[in-house]
Amino acid sequence: MLMKSTKLMGIVLTVALTGLISPDLISKEPPGAKGSKNQASLLRVTGTPEYAVLAINNITTWVRYDGHSNHSPMGDDGAYYPRGTGSFIYQDGIVWGGSMYLDAARTVPYSSVSINQNVRVGGGTYGVGTRAGRVVDPSIGPSGVEYPGAPDVHIYRIRRDYAFMSRVEREASAAAVNEIGPENVTQAMIDADSARFAVDWTNWPVAKGAPYIERNGVPGYQPPPAFSEAFGVDDLITGHYDEPGLAGADLSAPADEVLWTVYNDLNVAETQSFEGSDPIGLEIQKTVWGYKRTDAIGNVWFNRYRLMNKGGVDRDASDAVSYGAFHVDSMYVCQWSDVDLGNAGDDLLGCDTLLNIGFAYNGNVRDDEYDLFSMPPPSAGYDLLSGPLVTAPGDSGIFDLKWIHGKKNLGMTSFAYFSSSSPYQDPPWVDYLNGTGRWWKLLRGFAPLGSLVTADQPYNYPAGIEPSVFTLSGDPVAGTGWLDGKGEPSSIVPGDRRLLVTTGPFTMVPGDTQEVYIAGVAGMGADRLSSVAVMKANARAAQNLFDHLFGGTPVVNRLVEIRHPGAAVTELAIRATPPPGMVVQFGEILFQPEAGSEPTFSTPLFDDGAHFDSLAGDGIWGAVQATSNRQYPYRAKLTLQTSAGPIVLEDFLTGLTLRPRPVLSDWSIVWEDGKQDGKLNPNENVIVSFSVHNVDPVNAINQLTVLNEGVSPFESNRSATALAPISPGATASGEVFTLSFHTALSESSASLLYTVAYDGVAYSSNARFPVEPWTPDASWRDTLEVLKSVGVTMNVIPVIADPAAMTGHDYLVSFVTLNDTTGEVGWSLQDMNTSAWLLTAQRLSTNIDGWPHPVVDGVQYIVRNVPTDFVDFQQLSDGAGPLNPPHFASFGFIGVPTTLAPQDRPTPDAGGGQWGIITGNTGSTMSYDYFVLRVTNGGARWPILLRNDWEIRFTAGPNYGLEPDAFTGMGNNFMRVPFELWYVGPDPNDASDDYRLFPYMIGDGDSTFDITRFDNNVSGGDNDPETDWFYWVIPTDKTPGQAGYNAIVSSIQANIPGHAYMDPAIMNGDAMRRMVLVNYNGGSVASPTFPENLTSKMPATGSVFRIVTGKPNVAGDRVVVRAIATTGVGGNGIVPDRIDLAQNYPNPFNPVTSIRYQIPQKATVKLEVFDVLGRKVQTLVNKEHVPGSYVVEWDGKTSHGISVSTGVYFYSLTVGDRLMTKKMVLLK
Repeated sequence: MLMKSTKLMGIVLTVALTGLISPDLISKEPPGAKGSKNQASLLRVTGTPEYAVLAINNITTWVRYDGHSNHSPMGDDGAYYPRGTGSFIYQDGIVWGGSMYLDAARTVPYSSVSINQNVRVGGGTYGVGTRAGRVVDPSIGPSGVEYPGAPDVHIYRIRRDYAFMSRVEREASAAAVNEIGPENVTQAMIDADSARFAVDWTNWPVAKGAPYIERNGVPGYQPPPAFSEAFGVDDLITGHYDEPGLAGADLSAPADEVLWTVYNDLNVAETQSFEGSDPIGLEIQKTVWGYKRTDAIGNVWFNRYRLMNKGGVDRDASDAVSYGAFHVDSMYVCQWSDVDLGNAGDDLLGCDTLLNIGFAYNGNVRDDEYDLFSMPPPSAGYDLLSGPLVTAPGDSGIFDLKWIHGKKNLGMTSFAYFSSSSPYQDPPWVDYLNGTGRWWKLLRGFAPLGSLVTADQPYNYPAGIEPSVFTLSGDPVAGTGWLDGKGEPSSIVPGDRRLLVTTGPFTMVPGDTQEVYIAGVAGMGADRLSSVAVMKANARAAQNLFDHLFGGTPVVNRLVEIRHPGAAVTELAIRATPPPGMVVQFGEILFQPEAGSEPTFSTPLFDDGAHFDSLAGDGIWGAVQATSNRQYPYRAKLTLQTSAGPIVLEDFLTGLTLRPRPVLSDWSIVWEDGKQDGKLNPNENVIVSFSVHNVDPVNAINQLTVLNEGVSPFESNRSATALAPISPGATASGEVFTLSFHTALSESSASLLYTVAYDGVAYSSNARFPVEPWTPDASWRDTLEVLKSVGVTMNVIPVIADPAAMTGHDYLVSFVTLNDTTGEVGWSLQDMNTSAWLLTAQRLSTNIDGWPHPVVDGVQYIVRNVPTDFVDFQQLSDGAGPLNPPHFASFGFIGVPTTLAPQDRPTPDAGGGQWGIITGNTGSTMSYDYFVLRVTNGGARWPILLRNDWEIRFTAGPNYGLEPDAFTGMGNNFMRVPFELWYVGPDPNDASDDYRLFPYMIGDGDSTFDITRFDNNVSGGDNDPETDWFYWVIPTDKTPGQAGYNAIVSSIQANIPGHAYMDPAIMNGDAMRRMVLVNYNGGSVASPTFPENLTSKMPATGSVFRIVTGKPNVAGDRVVVRAIATTGVGGNGIVPDRIDLAQNYPNPFNPVTSIRYQIPQKATVKLEVFDVLGRKVQTLVNKEHVPGSYVVEWDGKTSHGISVSTGVYFYSLTVGDRLMTKKMVLLK
């Protein structure tokens, strides 16, 4: 929600985002947000809009009229950078807190007989505690505010050139408003956007507090004339007209686009919905603006929050009602942000106390989202330009973009964070003691642990560093200080981070207004770390603009050359050309490090024709300065003394590299998937190694990464990083640097374009290689036959790399234990003809296309790892019969995996129920991780579960289960149940190994297995009733069929009270625990007619649910590879003499490919398609064949008619006990 402000003394926050041209996540929504994305999409962006987007420059950013910030109407990420590419902020907002007092001396704290809320916290993060509308009459309390649904209570958006925008600009603006690409914009969208601009320009709410530019000297706002052919944008300035919007010291340089709204915190229920606190009595105006510029400021957006202590809150301690305003002491305001640099799960944080900035950068060299645009991950942060005003005799501070004497602005007073997969989690919602309590700690720089009444605790901090309220204050570019991401208590692994830049404390008496300016900054360099350096340079540019009160600065053209006259010396030649008319008396350049702590140095400028300055006396100034090599990049601050006074350009030059570049040499091919000749051949994928030489004899290279800027066939070889510093003048030793790339089919030479990023700087170059002609056999990249010995065969994919090098031998792939402690499984390869072991102790591949799979005797061996995980939860049938396609029977929206996408929740079956498998509600947040934890008993059951599937079958029975005394303490309760539990083994279609399990249960005390009044918290509301809990008890007798189950039933029936829990004579532990079925949205558990109000009380007889697990190989498995190239299948009608599966054609393909196969005798044939995780995508054939040759087409769709994405797929032919698998690639 948004808060509004009036012209009193209060608080203003200005947020500016500046830029140039990332483990398991916890919920990012407040309670009750079920379906919030669909709800958000209904909120207005036209008419009387609740949302508006700033889209004037290189960043798009959303604002909602009630204070909800940087989250789009469609419930998506709220900010994109560079514009039209990746998302970099999921959501942000401000949070405030303080102590409430009744007297001016702040000696009488607020408390009442029913609640003591002296400390209060408000604002918003994923949810907000505020409502749109200004405070009109605080004397009557919460009712004295504007109605949020009033026609004039909305967010306003103006653009001063709206009447003169080009077609391209209009399309871009309408595209941003509608969250679509410009190519999808319609004329109606453009017209609506233009009309909205016109309405808001004409009705700009100055009377409510919206800013305007005073030019005509007449007090108050006089609207300018309407735009026309005779009156344009420039006339606003030259004619000295007042203007809607905002400007600083230079009235001729106004903001080009401005958003404005106002909101308040007076609604008690709304405010409590955030963190349980009552209102403070604030009204907030929020102004957002940007500039249509192509320099750094063109990548900035500014937000201004104006908080005013207007009152309208209940001050009475006796629980009567008496409205007024508090004296607020120890007030803090923080900029909170969930910065997601593309992928949300791999980010890191830091702060710079000199720049007053908290920032985020990527924990990985690459980011999946930014990779789509061939961009490195950016860095983003929030720079506290100036905090609230406090008394400071003899000093000056900024208020309303004017200097105020006798005051000063507070800076960043703490930097805090919380993160998924860490001890520091989001404070709980709607919880005064813990939610408000933890925010109160965060605002003061302490860890979010404990509650309001527990002692403050500092964050974990590394050895050698004192506890501090400025966490993670190191320099990631230099690799020094307290850094994030090391996997230690004080430096957790990369994850989904939230940062807090805080300023305070200060006081607010009734009627006060304060201002705080924050610049959010983005930057993109050559890699993740140089992006930090660029971001900080942009932060300094934002600070410089602010220090000049957004006034104009002259443009001084620049030219720089960097030379190395000696290996240890760097020489800079710099030229500065002032604008015409500027009379420069003298000048100086100060060089300062952008990272690290190397010393500064300076040089005067000359206009004598002898210092790289053109001609003597021509007004062009220059300098030539030599210095010893410096390790980290420098920036240049230019000072010119002119006849009109000094001109200072803080970032005249940035990113200066004052050292020779490292050199890459000794290029060599170390792996290839074609001819094994150590040379590049046409259409090959290759891996090349190289060495890195530090040419600089003065400085070590502390951090270095080489990135392949072209197409890389192997994700793991897209970059190479030095594992240790490279000494001055040395070549990296003990390391093998490798990159992979692909050669085209017809090239005579190939080029590898790469970027070397080191110690905060980068350069790009390329290496060229000759291509040796080669015409491979037709079987090249065909897949060989894999024969089953022990274990599954689908994880071994032998691909022909060099047909001429093949032996025709048989090879044994043996799976072995690599590490007895971790249980990691690997593999070895033996030539069965010679008995020679050719490979030993190889690791399994976790990524088919990201692993340099070994090539032996002309064959590339892809031996993949399968994650320890469930693969799918399916309802195969209901009371009406089989379901085709099956229904997804769990909850994808909390992360449960499925092959049935886009299904992400249960679908109604013939009985009306939407049945899903999950774990029982314990009050803990429901997630897939929590489900796995509970059902597998913390992972202890994986050895039983993996490589096998399991079924719940609802049958007429009689079926039996037991609620054991060990669970309830009320004796053994033997009862009938409506279902059977079955182990169906690695192949569900093979019933020869299936056996039935016995259910243990935990019920609700009614001695019946049924639906209960317990609402499962898999989603919001109270309409997801769950069944009694059940456990999968394994019989001691696992003879296929029901013998083991019957033995358990007979034993219990013979002596129900005497049955011993998990009696080893008849039971062998359990396979899964604490499972329930949930009727999703099935009806309210609070209904007085429950359970008759439900859509279904239990799945109907005939319903079958299947749980599918991963199928990894284990130590002791063995498969045989026959290294005989396949020849394909002809269509000549001749009966084949062997089973064969040909390579699909075409390959790669889009959208259809043909698959040929042959069988020599009558047999049942199954042809299936799998993805790289082993999940079945489609069954193409499953029937009996007569001998012959066959061809079938696959159209790139699942068995449910859904098109699959670009990627690698495998197709497997099963004929009896023979299985053959090949790889194919779909390219869209």
